[in-house]
Amino acid sequence: MSKMRRMGVRLIDWAGLRKTRGLAGKRLVAVAAAGVAMTMAAACSAGTATSGSGGNAAGGNAGGGNSQGASAPYLSFSPCCSWNTTWSYNPYNVNALGIQNDFITLRLAVQNYPSLTDYTPQLADSWKVENNKLIVHIREGAKWQDGSPVTSKDVYDTALLDGTRGDGFWNDITGVKATDDQTVEFSLIKGQPIPLAENDILANILPYPSSVYGKFVTPQLEKDVPAYFAANKKDPDKAAKMPEFKRMGETFKKLAAEKVDKLIGDGPFQLDNITTKEARLSKWDGFWGADKIKIGGLDYLNGANQTIYPQLFSNRADFSNVYLPRRS
Repeated sequence: MSKMRRMGVRLIDWAGLRKTRGLAGKRLVAVAAAGVAMTMAAACSAGTATSGSGGNAAGGNAGGGNSQGASAPYLSFSPCCSWNTTWSYNPYNVNALGIQNDFITLRLAVQNYPSLTDYTPQLADSWKVENNKLIVHIREGAKWQDGSPVTSKDVYDTALLDGTRGDGFWNDITGVKATDDQTVEFSLIKGQPIPLAENDILANILPYPSSVYGKFVTPQLEKDVPAYFAANKKDPDKAAKMPEFKRMGETFKKLAAEKVDKLIGDGPFQLDNITTKEARLSKWDGFWGADKIKIGGLDYLNGANQTIYPQLFSNRADFSNVYLPRRS
């Protein structure tokens, strides 16, 4: 598998989906939105209204705004889950907004279900396995919504911080390294199935900006995370008593408590406004694939599951990721 994988960008035809109406159309849109790649592996957000920072607006137009404005339609999305009266823009907080995932912040790649080995590139535009390392190349031209470039440091820092909360891909690797501004190497455990490691890393890491979270990555943490997971594979009980584990827990506690004033993503949509009832996401023209996005944005509706069907049947919502019964 030494040859670098490169796959074309595949985006949902939002303009085409808008034309599909009626019950059969709703079912089609729901399936398309849930199963087709790009940004719509719709994320569910849940939490308790006990901590985190609430707010009414986030995002911004740095690095590109929404040039289509009112001329492009907005689609209404009614998800399977909802957020509470208190939410946090910090993805490590218990009240993190699930709407950030895939809509605002991209994964390295999206798995093309039901295949276990086929992916659609997102933030990563290519990858290869060589010398027992998964070498990931970050897409040239990818930017954060503050206008700064996405680099390997963002991925590297995120991988270490994800380790403090016990993310599973650390069971596939012995370490991670940024080899240049656009390349990250994940050293794989010898004998670990490559498809499993690729899935855990490519489809499950959502990089966050180092400008916000990188301050928690210290030289000590760079040593602690690999050391803990190496010991955990041999003896979990013993590893849980290590000073590395204690320091990781202390770091994560501070990380999760960090107050973040706005979402800075790298995806096709930016958060313009959020209330307890809905969130409004607009197309971000600084996105590398902005020319493929044919809608002005998304109205992300909030509510209990039992409200979703009436919203779909009344055309208040254009699509959802909930199960729709077959018409008799």
